[in-house]
Amino acid sequence: MNPTKDSTRLPRDPALKTIFSHSRMIADALRRYAVYPRGPLDPRTVAALDFDTLEKLPNEWITEDFRVRIGDQAGACASAGPGTGRTRAATC
Repeated sequence: MNPTKDSTRLPRDPALKTIFSHSRMIADALRRYAVYPRGPLDPRTVAALDFDTLEKLPNEWITEDFRVRIGDQAGACASAGPGTGRTRAATC
């Protein structure tokens, strides 16, 4: 990878995207590191997500000046609790 001067990608980005392309890794990371007190999420929020239904969403968009931008990985999964529905969650 040859980053350009306006690139914000870091050398570790491809490795992290590969690791977090697996729903099990996303679930483990959220359960272990993103819940309070280590992280900002309430444990009940993470427990309510059904990671078996996790699907990858597009992470490209067009800016107002018509440049293509690629963001972090994004996904959607169903809620495992009452009133289940689709929940969108960003991942790295």
